[in-house]
Parts: sequence; structure tokens; C-alpha cells
Amino acid sequence: MPEPLIRIENFGVAFKSRSGPFGRSFRFWGVRQICLTLEEGDSFCLIGESGSGKSTLALALAGLLPFQEGCIRFKGKKIVKPGDKTHKALIKQTQMVFQDPVQALSPFRTLGQSIEEPLTAKGICRKERAAILAPLIHDTSLTQDLLNQKPFQASGGQNQRVCIARALSTQPNLLILDEPLTALDALIKNRITRLLYQIKKKYPVTCFIITHDMGLVKVMATRVGVIYLGRMLEIAPRQKMLSEPAHPYTRALLSASFTPGIWKGERLVLQGDAPSAMHLPQGCIFHPRCPESARICQAQAPSQTEISPGHTVFCHMYNPASEYNKEKTVCPASS
Repeated sequence: MPEPLIRIENFGVAFKSRSGPFGRSFRFWGVRQICLTLEEGDSFCLIGESGSGKSTLALALAGLLPFQEGCIRFKGKKIVKPGDKTHKALIKQTQMVFQDPVQALSPFRTLGQSIEEPLTAKGICRKERAAILAPLIHDTSLTQDLLNQKPFQASGGQNQRVCIARALSTQPNLLILDEPLTALDALIKNRITRLLYQIKKKYPVTCFIITHDMGLVKVMATRVGVIYLGRMLEIAPRQKMLSEPAHPYTRALLSASFTPGIWKGERLVLQGDAPSAMHLPQGCIFHPRCPESARICQAQAPSQTEISPGHTVFCHMYNPASEYNKEKTVCPASS
């Protein structure tokens, strides 16, 4: 069986903070205990509330943030620490598309120059650059007149097409898309979603997509992950996740979607806001907001349970060895 493109094992990214202007510094985790596999050609979508650690995980994968715990395996080779030989190979084969295309492009370069920039940096001659970029420019529906303009002269959708073409120009193994539809209006979102779908069919690239847009998940995802306060709560194939979500948090997320056909039941509304990542609750990190929590959820973090092939969840309800189903007293957080 071939090795996956990327395997993340017990992965963690930490940040330092200070309690007050003269307080003692301390460390808190942006993401922790993440285990994830990305197969060649996969389209993995990561969903969760703002501040849940989605971008932190993506930036660490791209080599823009150091990680402090666990390891990454790239094509079977282990990255022991940030910046080692295998990590540099992963960074070289990774490109990102950011959520704000205008901020991602240089205001001093034309859009055409921005697309060429990664190839120029690799020392590829002008003739070879033209041969590489011609099909990309055609596939992303960019015109020569547009390529002669600066970012402020183009629309958000046009700038995002440029960012996608630039990211694909170096033929990366891994393409990370961090909220690629956030800065766009509804009509342009549909066009960019269609473009990404067509690109994915034509180009052999593995996609790691961060999004709040369930329409993009429905079109692009092969698998979906749900993250909350830096911890993965559920991973499943797209159709399984959309039709049979297991974790209460996943069901609440899908319930909040405005995309037709995503959720057919009654809307589920979570009470309160997510706790601070600096002060995580004991036990299951979701129990203060969970409508189905029990006493064991306060005391003990759930282990990973596979409820069907490829569908794993971190929840006491699905663990046959858990005391959850034997409890009769519901904890105060859910009453």
C-alpha cells in the first residue's frame, strides 16, 4: 500500500502569552493532538468556528509556523523538527491561497508579474515561464488586459483567480486554500467554486481547504474534518459527514448552514461562546456547550472511536467502553 502524501501524528502548535503587562509568560496550544492523513489527490475540508485553530494548522503545514509537538511524515519520511531536510521538501512542494486576495498580491506588480513571481524565483527562463503559464491563464479565465493591471484595478474574484493560478504555477503536491471564498460576494463565490472544481479535476494536486462555506464542502471535499478549540472532533468521508454527522458540535455546525440540502432537521443552537484557548475546560473540551453532556464528559476527555470505515469521532456517546450510557444524571452544563 503506497504511503500517504502527508501523515500528521499527535501534532501541536503552541503560542506564548503573558498574564498582564508585568505578569508571568505562559504557553497555550493553538492546535494539539491532531492526527490526520492526506492521501495523494485528496480534497480535505476543515470546518469549525472562527478561532478554532484551522488557520494555525494550515500555516504550520505550510511551514509558516513552527510546531512544538508530534511529527509530520511527508511521502513516508519523518519531519522530526521544523526546518529539517524533509520539512524543507514539504514547504517547497506546498502553495497557499489566502482568503484576502488583494492583501496577498503586491500592489507594485501587475497581476501577470505576480503569477510569474514563483517561477522567476526558481530561475526558470522567460520562454519556459510562458509555456507553463499559458494553460493556467486559460484555465482560470484570465485575459491579457487583466494581467497588465494592478490588484487595486481588478475585482476580488479576478484577484483570487490570479492567486489560484500563481499557486498552481509551480506544480505543488499540496495546495492549501485558507477561506478562499470569504472576501467574495455570492455570485463570485459560485464562480470561484466552479473554477476550483474544474482545477481539481484537471490538475493532480492534493487540496487542504479551510472553509465556512458548506457549498464548497459539498462540491470539493472527499473527506471533512471538524475542529474545535484546536482539537479534532470528527473526521469522515464527505457524504457520511453531511448525511450522518455524529458529534453534537458537527450537527450544530451543519444546522447553522444556509446552503440548501445540508441540514434537514430542526436547527440546533449552541448556548454561550467557545471558551478561550488559554483556559480550556477539563474533560471533553466541548462539554460546557454540549446539549448531551454527562458527568463523565466533565471528568474525562473522550478517546477516538471509529464508528464506520473512515468515520472517526471523539465523543463518549460512541465509545462502547465509556460510562456515558450508564449515567443517569446529566451535568449542570446541559440542564
